[in-house]
Amino acid sequence: MRCTRRSRLTLGALAARLGLAGPVAGLGLAGLGLAGLGLAGLGLAGCGPSAAARTTLSSATSAAPVSDTAASVPANPAPGGTLVIAERLEQRLGNNFNPFDQTSTLSQIGALAFVYEPLLEYNELQVDRYYPWLAESWTFSLSGETITFDIRPGVTWADGSRLTASDVAYTFNLLKDYPDINAAGIPIVSAVAINPATFTLTLSQPGWTYLYDIAHLPIVKSGFAHGHDPAKYVVTMPDGTGPFRLAKTRDASPRELVLTARAGYWQPGEPPVGALAVPA
Repeated sequence: MRCTRRSRLTLGALAARLGLAGPVAGLGLAGLGLAGLGLAGLGLAGCGPSAAARTTLSSATSAAPVSDTAASVPANPAPGGTLVIAERLEQRLGNNFNPFDQTSTLSQIGALAFVYEPLLEYNELQVDRYYPWLAESWTFSLSGETITFDIRPGVTWADGSRLTASDVAYTFNLLKDYPDINAAGIPIVSAVAINPATFTLTLSQPGWTYLYDIAHLPIVKSGFAHGHDPAKYVVTMPDGTGPFRLAKTRDASPRELVLTARAGYWQPGEPPVGALAVPA
């Protein structure tokens, strides 16, 4: 692929490069980089001089399948430039970054998956294949009704504050208190931060069958939509742990959304482009 300052790639092509099928909207950049390729495997290697090889999420690298197309693409482009994900996804884009509002245009086109992240990622092509993300590991109780998650250290929100187990507990308690945003019906009994690095989720049924739904849940910061219905809350300046952020509110206009790469993202060297643009 010839690289220009604004390289163009549709969400469908993004999935095809990594051998993924089905809906792409919920995967986001992180989900599409499970093989440790990040955007390097998406044909952007011409964006600058080659860089030394790097390893990200080695546990996912060894497990996730990669298409022949992705594997043949030169890796590790230099940072910079703007990747245009797709054109004319919608006639008009909104500016609501609430990940629980399924009527939001940005949610419907999958743009929020570049801003917010889940505890773990999954592979649509392999049943029960999950990969550590915001959680480094997880264990089940003998009954399967309690899942203990070890939160990845060093993860920060866009405002620079640290992700803790309290943020994770807050997110799951939102689902418990507001069933409207618990679309999957995860039967939450309690969600507790044991310490800053450990989160325990207790369900009324064995959690093995709900791991897929947990992997779909974006983690939000403690205090999100406090005092408001989280399904209807309007977020114009999001604060997520993902690889991109909204630098200025005017970057979310009816005609184009521009997300800026986060310098402090928890995966070293990622993302390898300076911005993502989603034109209407």
